[in-house]
Amino acid sequence: MHCIQRKIMTDNKLSLPQHQTEEILHLLTSASNTYGHLNSESILRSIQELSTDDVEIQICFADIVVPLFKSCLNTPNPEAAITNFSRFAHVAFNRKWIYQLLHDAPFLIDTVLLSFGASSYLSEILIRNPIYFYNIIDANVMDCTKTSNTMYNELANSLDRYRDIDQKLRIIRRYKRRESLRIALRDLLQVEQVETTTLEMSNLAEATLQHCYEIGRDQIMKPKYGVPLNEESNAPCQFAIIGMGKFGGYELNFSSDIDLIFVYSDEGQTDKGVDNSEYYSRLCEFIINSMSEVTADGYVFRVDIRLRPESSAGVIIRSMESYESYYEGWGDLWERQALIKARPVAGDIAFGDEFIRMIQPFVYQRYLDGVTLNEIKADIRNTKARIEERLVGERVDLDKHVKLGPGAIRDIEFTVQCLQMIHGGQRKSLCSQNTLETLAALKENALLHAEDADALSDAYRFLRRLENCIQIEADQQRYSVPAKENEEIQLARRLKYYDEPLEKFRQDYQTHKSRVRDIFEKIMDISDPDQLDIAVLISQDNPEEIEKKLGKYGFENVREAHRLLRQLANGSDGQQFSPAVRHTFFKLAPTLLKCLSAAPDPDMALRYFDAFAAKVGARSSYYTMFMERRGALEALTSVCGSSLYLADLLITSPELFDLLTVPTFTEFPKTLKEKQDEAIQILANTPDQHVLRAIRRYKNDEIWRIALRNIIGNADLPTTTEELSDLAEAILHAIYQQIDAQLREEHGTPQSEDETPVTFAVIAMGKFGGRDLNFSSDLDVMYVYTADGNTSKGLPNSEYFSLLGLELVNQLSGDHGLSIYELDLRLRPYGTGGAIALPLEGYQNYYDNSAEIWERQALTRARVIAGDVENLGNQYMEIAHAYCYSEPLTSDGIAEIVHTRQRKEAQAIRKPKSRRRRSGRSQKSTTNVKSGYGGLVDIEFAVQTLQLIHGTEISSVRVPNTLLAIDRLHSIGVLTEQQRASLSEAYQFLRRVENALRIVHDRALDALPTNRTELAHLAKRLGYEDTDETPIVEAFLQDYGKWTETTRALFNEILVK
Repeated sequence: MHCIQRKIMTDNKLSLPQHQTEEILHLLTSASNTYGHLNSESILRSIQELSTDDVEIQICFADIVVPLFKSCLNTPNPEAAITNFSRFAHVAFNRKWIYQLLHDAPFLIDTVLLSFGASSYLSEILIRNPIYFYNIIDANVMDCTKTSNTMYNELANSLDRYRDIDQKLRIIRRYKRRESLRIALRDLLQVEQVETTTLEMSNLAEATLQHCYEIGRDQIMKPKYGVPLNEESNAPCQFAIIGMGKFGGYELNFSSDIDLIFVYSDEGQTDKGVDNSEYYSRLCEFIINSMSEVTADGYVFRVDIRLRPESSAGVIIRSMESYESYYEGWGDLWERQALIKARPVAGDIAFGDEFIRMIQPFVYQRYLDGVTLNEIKADIRNTKARIEERLVGERVDLDKHVKLGPGAIRDIEFTVQCLQMIHGGQRKSLCSQNTLETLAALKENALLHAEDADALSDAYRFLRRLENCIQIEADQQRYSVPAKENEEIQLARRLKYYDEPLEKFRQDYQTHKSRVRDIFEKIMDISDPDQLDIAVLISQDNPEEIEKKLGKYGFENVREAHRLLRQLANGSDGQQFSPAVRHTFFKLAPTLLKCLSAAPDPDMALRYFDAFAAKVGARSSYYTMFMERRGALEALTSVCGSSLYLADLLITSPELFDLLTVPTFTEFPKTLKEKQDEAIQILANTPDQHVLRAIRRYKNDEIWRIALRNIIGNADLPTTTEELSDLAEAILHAIYQQIDAQLREEHGTPQSEDETPVTFAVIAMGKFGGRDLNFSSDLDVMYVYTADGNTSKGLPNSEYFSLLGLELVNQLSGDHGLSIYELDLRLRPYGTGGAIALPLEGYQNYYDNSAEIWERQALTRARVIAGDVENLGNQYMEIAHAYCYSEPLTSDGIAEIVHTRQRKEAQAIRKPKSRRRRSGRSQKSTTNVKSGYGGLVDIEFAVQTLQLIHGTEISSVRVPNTLLAIDRLHSIGVLTEQQRASLSEAYQFLRRVENALRIVHDRALDALPTNRTELAHLAKRLGYEDTDETPIVEAFLQDYGKWTETTRALFNEILVK
């Protein structure tokens, strides 16, 4: 150590007595060993500069140098303390007087050195404004806690001497710096609790803000724009500035922005004709600029106005009425939370109090349900999580962030504000803007455990003082504990940690943070293993948590389901819903999710529910209605999860949904007569150019009704197919009459050669004939007329009825995607090469000479459905049955039917050609419900064969409907009871499968899906459910296999034997 001292003495000769020099060197060496590296040369150079070359000053300085240096070493930054004091002494008015003062009043030494060794910002204030030195040594100044009125009056006394605006603003800035010095030094000396420091900083902001407002009002706005008046122009308009955030809570720290919103009382004009909105916008701009502008004298306070409605996108100021309207309709949870801190800070304080009374019901709601409680907690918790995620993205060390890190200041504020929003409506003592006051009230009301309230209060004081000590060093908005160890040590010493400062500071810091985070998590906890909280779910971004919560509802794409649920609650990117809408959705969501999970395809159901909600708008009304009418919601989600076709119909025509709210709409089926009357009425009431569109609309409405009855279980499959067939019959009948009338007007009336009127009929074939239509079935038809001849205007009957038949095809086929039905004429004589329509004689000749065995099968399902049903229809059916049932099938005929069946099956199982196959990738063969092994064709061919065999003698079996034919064949003893039951059950099972396949896309799909997910959706549409014993797909496939095996066995038993 002696070597070090000799080296220092050699390089740095002090103008001090020898014993003082040695003591200083000893102190410096000890300090270096204690605190780590100190720049001894710089310190000694500053001491020498303080001593000067003046002998008289040297003598004065020698009297204080040792206590001065000891005090310097006790400051957070000894080198900065002595260096900055040296700089101050250099610019001070009387160095000798300062030394003598410190000699005569040694208790001031610590205060003076601390101001230079704790903060470069405070040092610069003193060095640039040496006169402020008088303030820091004046006990009357340093021991005083000033109110905002005191500060306002002090400023007013200084401002009253000047008229110039710039000069006034300079005075305000200088006053702010002077008061910041006083307040900061009091905080560093810890003469008061930290809440006194933040209170004084808030008072300072109030006083300076009021003066900036008055300068702007009186010297800028009034001369140029006049005085704003109310709407009646008989009284002044009122104006207030509302403090938010820390400013509103009397909690400003040294480098805080001040959060403000501005409000005025009335729309109207000034006495010079300027709109009040324009007047106040300009005034606010002046206030903001005056407070925030950085000059050589510094700035007053930075102003942040982003807490106003619509944040940065919103207008700078609103009227009271506009605020009320916004908060009632669009105020969000975060805005309720922010307004807890609101209080009037400048302008007309009484009017500002009116504003606070207006927002109270919005901020503190008296009655909260469980959904709202959880929404509050979820919103706050997720806001905090997003803040922390953003900091991590910015590569901020969360643990060191005093304001926003885990367990930091924001955790305390959010915990308190959460409890205020929950309980403040019932307990007015909680409606305080100040965090510590509210913590005391929460403790008093037993809404927070006493130990938790005390822990939060202690942590809040510790962390706020820590935040002040971080920011006071350079007056910068820093919130993190320094990364460099020497700077962290200086921070700890600012907080009065002198003995092992780093270790003890870190221990206290982590203890406070840990306790705060534990309490925050406890208060924000809304976990309930038996209940899903949608508010929590939609704000969740953890994929595993989303999978866990949504997977149990049957969603395959849980990320997309999560996105859609969030969209239903919050709106899309281009449209954000009001809190009222979101809250209503949160109430609906549990019921909605249950309904979606019950749908055959929950993903599709949710996708179309979202599309429907987007199409109809009026979210709040529809969400409320769904809560009140669960049956309508169940029907809607069932349809949306069962059929793309029906769901698309709904989105295209959302008014279809209104039919769900009519109780009788899905309760009973309609008769054929009712449908015919409705179709004819539509044609009678619709202009010709809109007829087809009207008919198509009618068809879609009816398809929607029929499908809905089937999906919700109000109609079995036979009833559904009969209604679909009757609908097609009614529409075709109505359209035929209109076309016939139009053609008769143009071409005359068809007549036979003896001028007897000639009539026309439409013959339904296939499933249409059997009243067995599916949702996507074509209409197999043939046309017949009584006899050849000419119309009354000379057109051959053959041409007339060909025109009529083709026009029926064309009009029902439609164009531009407006198809009503597709008519298929290929079952007519000679198929696609034959005439469109034939007279009775033509059919007789064809059946006598050219018809094949498959046509006898087809004719078992013939039925007259339009035109001259009674006369011509009966004549045709006599000819058809005479051919069909004239003689029993021979063994060769049966063999031909079996061969035809085998050919159809081979075609059904043939692997489809595709690019993939040609490229070498194999494709799975498909299972065809209609024509595949044991499919519907097995049953239809078996029944038709038996009809052809026994119908020659027993006319009761001559019926077009398959299920009815099975019953008739059983009644005459052809089928045993076992065969009847098996054929009927197998037929209905396979038809239900076919229906469930086709209802999805409204296309003729007969192949089972190969994708397991799609198979599960199909099984669910058929009513299957997962069980512990058998998964849903296996349960369906087992039944499918059982019935196709039964069908094939019966087919072989009936025909092949």
